[in-house]
Amino acid sequence: MATPDTFISIDGGKSALRLLVATGDRRQTGAGPGMSYRPGEDGVERIADAVRTAAAGVELPDRVAGVIAGLTGVPGDPGPRRALARRLGEVLGGPALVAEDVHLAHAGALNGPGTVLCVGTGTNVLAMGAGGEYTTVEGWGPALGDRGSGYAIGLAGLRAATAALDGVGPATALTEPFRDAVGGGDLGGLQRFYRDPDLVARIAGFAPVVLAAAADDAVALAICDAAVADLVALAAAAAARQPD
Repeated sequence: MATPDTFISIDGGKSALRLLVATGDRRQTGAGPGMSYRPGEDGVERIADAVRTAAAGVELPDRVAGVIAGLTGVPGDPGPRRALARRLGEVLGGPALVAEDVHLAHAGALNGPGTVLCVGTGTNVLAMGAGGEYTTVEGWGPALGDRGSGYAIGLAGLRAATAALDGVGPATALTEPFRDAVGGGDLGGLQRFYRDPDLVARIAGFAPVVLAAAADDAVALAICDAAVADLVALAAAAAARQPD
């Protein structure tokens, strides 16, 4: 009996990277670190290292039939993007295709026309028509956009906590977990917080705290309501631009 082909799919976001190995009916999964942008690098080697970490916990054949990687941090310039595809092929042992994560999310969710919101640490939205033409909304990153994302919710929660502590905002249960999230409220703790190379993912990590608090805390609930409103508006905007 012939050995079935092995295919690998990768979903890489700002907070984590996930890898799925499919060989016939067998499925294996692995996880690696996320990929935030950092000054002075194109991210190729760091992404390859994250994939290598994720692949360390799975069994791979000598040769795989194909690799598809949907990445938040995919290089935008053609040269580094081709270099990344080559590196992933070397790491995993098969031809690799790299794309933005929202394209992989859309294909996995619909495999056809429609609108998909890709929401995690960041936010991206893709609307595709019946002919395969598409338009995107958001994807601006944490400094300029990521409306409704885990980062947006986490940042709003942290800011609400500081406003309450300073007496310029309403009281909120978020002040209690705030100090743990930022490593204390003293100068040294704040400096370590801002120096964290994975600051975006760390801020997004406060989002689950906000979501949990929303059941009993009006401030947290308002943050979640605002995030939902942002996502609804983004979906509507993308759908309105969806090609025929």
